[in-house]
Amino acid sequence: MRKNGLDKQPHRIYNADETGFELDPQKKKIVTFTKMNAPATSVRKGTRDHITSMECVAADGSTIPPLIIFSKSYPSTAYNLEGPDNALYATTPSGFIESDVFLQWLEKCFVRFCSPERPVMLLLDQHSTHVTREAIDLAIKEDIVLLGLPPHSSHFLQPLDAQGGPFLRMKSSFEDVVNDMTLIKPNFFVTKSSFPRIIKGVRERTLTMSVIKTGFKKTGIYPVNKEAISDRWLRMNDSSACPKEEDKVIDKKEAEDRLLPEELDVLRMAEEISDMQADQEDPTGRALLEIEVEMLELAEKISAKKPPVEKKTSAVSTCTACGSRLTTTNPFVQTGVVPAYVADLLTPIPDSQKRKSRKVRPKALVFDQEYIETLEREKQEKEDQKCEEKLKKKEEREEKKRKKMEEMENQRKARLEATQKRREEKQRKKMEELELKRKERLEIRQKRKEEALAK
Repeated sequence: MRKNGLDKQPHRIYNADETGFELDPQKKKIVTFTKMNAPATSVRKGTRDHITSMECVAADGSTIPPLIIFSKSYPSTAYNLEGPDNALYATTPSGFIESDVFLQWLEKCFVRFCSPERPVMLLLDQHSTHVTREAIDLAIKEDIVLLGLPPHSSHFLQPLDAQGGPFLRMKSSFEDVVNDMTLIKPNFFVTKSSFPRIIKGVRERTLTMSVIKTGFKKTGIYPVNKEAISDRWLRMNDSSACPKEEDKVIDKKEAEDRLLPEELDVLRMAEEISDMQADQEDPTGRALLEIEVEMLELAEKISAKKPPVEKKTSAVSTCTACGSRLTTTNPFVQTGVVPAYVADLLTPIPDSQKRKSRKVRPKALVFDQEYIETLEREKQEKEDQKCEEKLKKKEEREEKKRKKMEEMENQRKARLEATQKRREEKQRKKMEELELKRKERLEIRQKRKEEALAK
């Protein structure tokens, strides 16, 4: 924050995330008579639709209009007239956010309503829809600092998800409103059309300045306070707090199996790069990128400090109390890449058949210039293909139009020829009639002359 001049600028620090609402929320408590022979049940018509609300709040307690995402289709009524002011609405097949919807929210809502001072910081979880290439390009263009929270840490680092924070208050208030309406009108249930009106009242009651500031304060984001985070999260994998068991013999293969598949891929890639390396250049004469040099150094540290083959009386590398991985077996902690108190964020998921089939490919680890050029080339090829399809469709339309014009021209010529033939036929018949009449008159005159000579 100090680097970007945000240490005393709470109106320029934002946190955005999505939260879902079921249109048929149920509470465990049911109001019944004091004396009942049978258990009470709650009957409600309800629906299974899911609606997502994208919320964004600032450290000074202000809010940005939400993005409401419906599943499959929009409501059939004028739903936006009674919803939150300046809210955006979108639809997705599942009712959850997608990358193109997030990009539209970032461009049309966040950039429009956030602080005009730059830069501004936007805290997000590292969901795939938030870290697309288009979103990052837009953030760079608008001078927005996108700060991604570490994986599996939003429950204690994200202000919106803090204990007693905005999302918890919103969910509780939404359930209270629906249950109160059910008591007044037993057959009441939330629909897509009524959801914007309900969520508007819920936001006005829960997204207050005090609640939002509490979320930022409890997570230690603003004011910056490292002590605000509970030691429960920072010391979860502390090896000194975990009971130790008897050691067993660990061979070299078992020690390597403890490394993550991604770490093994890094080692293999580093070995390949080191084989090609000659005076910090590859066979093509291209200088190695900084990230490749850093990978080589990291791989040397990991390979230099691999767990040696030594005799111990136990092969257990996890805590028997919590089941988490011990920090002493984490190669990143051993090499000093990360501190020990955040080792729980790097704790690997236990191996499974599904995880083995989804190993990270090397291209996903090294974003060198060649890989970036490949992405740009693929994008350009897609754009060229779209342009070719558009030109092809345009040519087809022009060809169809030309054929239609030719057909119309042929029909017009045929009509003209038919009209001309009818006129010529009529003129010919008229001339024949005149010729017959002329011959009849000549014959009459000839007869009269002959009669006169005979007399």
